[in-house]
This record gives sequence, C-alpha cells and structure tokens, in this order.
Amino acid sequence: MIHFSNKATLPDENFVSVTVNEFNDESAEEFEKQVEKAHTYDQGVIPVKISSHGGVIDACIQMKSAIDRSEIPVLTYVPDRAYSCGFALLAFGTDGYRFVDPNAFTMDHQAKTGTYGKDAEVKNAIEFKRRKLDSFYNLLDKACGKQEGFFKNRWEDKNNLNNYLGAEETVEIGAADEASRPTVEATATVDWKVVR
Repeated sequence: MIHFSNKATLPDENFVSVTVNEFNDESAEEFEKQVEKAHTYDQGVIPVKISSHGGVIDACIQMKSAIDRSEIPVLTYVPDRAYSCGFALLAFGTDGYRFVDPNAFTMDHQAKTGTYGKDAEVKNAIEFKRRKLDSFYNLLDKACGKQEGFFKNRWEDKNNLNNYLGAEETVEIGAADEASRPTVEATATVDWKVVR
C-alpha cells in the first residue's frame, strides 16, 4: 500500500492519488480526470496504485497518453497483482518512479482479440487490429527499454502462454525500477503573519 505521511494535515481534495482496478472506457476517463486534477495542486508526484487482472488495450493506451501529457512524474505501484494491461500501465509510469511490491506478481501476454462480420469486414478488422496491437507492443518494448519486437518474440517463444513474474523478474524485464514499497510524503507549509 502507498503510505502517505503528512507532516501537516492536508485535506484529501488537495492531493490526488489514483487506484486502477479495471481497464475500460469509464476507468480511463476517470484516470485522465484525476491526472489533470493533480496539476491544479502543488504536488511533486501522482501516485497510481495498480491492482488489476487487466482489461481493454484502448483504455490502457488512453491512460498512457495521460501519463505522457503529465508535467508531474507519475509513480506506478503494484501492491499485489498487475496482469495484462496492468503490467503495461506499470511499465508506462515515469522512469525511476515504477515500483512493484516484493510480494506482488505481474503477468504479460499476447493480447486477445476477435472479430465477426462479412468476410471483407473480418479481413479489414483483422488487419487493423494487428496494426494496433503491433503499435501497443512497440510502446511496451520502449517503456521496458527493449528492442522493438522484444515482447512479440517473447510471447511467440513461450507459445503465447501467460508469463507470470515475481517482483524481481518484473524489474529484470524492465517493467519496474524497484521491487519495494514506496512512501509518498505530502507536506504543507503554513505561513502566518501578524496583521495590525
């Protein structure tokens, strides 16, 4: 769990932290709102706790875009599990601010996709989905400091099975910077003067 140590009491509305359990349109929109809201306060980091079994890639990309636009470092932290899109969001955090709990597990895998319709529609949709997935995989390669094609090749080598990783393995593969529990300290300064 991310521990907030307040040297002075701060109302919750003056410090933004985000928890991500799901990856869907609603959670991505809320994530964007919270990251934007954090920019209205004088906070040095935006903590994002990820505890998820995964979800929709489009939502994960929307969250990554919000992180990329952020002028404040985005700290990603996994206290227990980050599978699929959760693994990717961990990796998409600001370099040097990506943490996985020593007892947590992550999982990366080839994305699931499907389509239906008339033959021509199916062919067109499959071509588009392949392009989109390749783009997403390249984003993940870059976030983990790997050569383009690393994860795509990794999954093919492992017969496209889910790859479960412990904390140290998650750091070794480049999705996290540290296997530890971060402490975020929120401080406030109160100025006063005598008015006559």
